[in-house]
Amino acid sequence: MKLIGQCDVEDITHVLTEDESTLVKYLRRVHPGVFKPTQAVLLSDGFDTAWFDGGQKGLN
Repeated sequence: MKLIGQCDVEDITHVLTEDESTLVKYLRRVHPGVFKPTQAVLLSDGFDTAWFDGGQKGLN
C-alpha cells in the first residue's frame, strides 16, 4: 500500500513488477476516486511502448 500511495503522490502511471500475486492484485482493487490509476506492467509480458501511448501500437 505504501508503494501505491507513493505512485499516487508522485503521479506515477506504471509500475514494472514480477509480483503478480500481490502488487497487481492490490492495484486492481484500488478505487479510482481514492487513488489515481496506476497500471502494473508484468516483466514476464515484455516491454511495449503502447503502455505509455494509450494502447496505440507503433507502425513497424
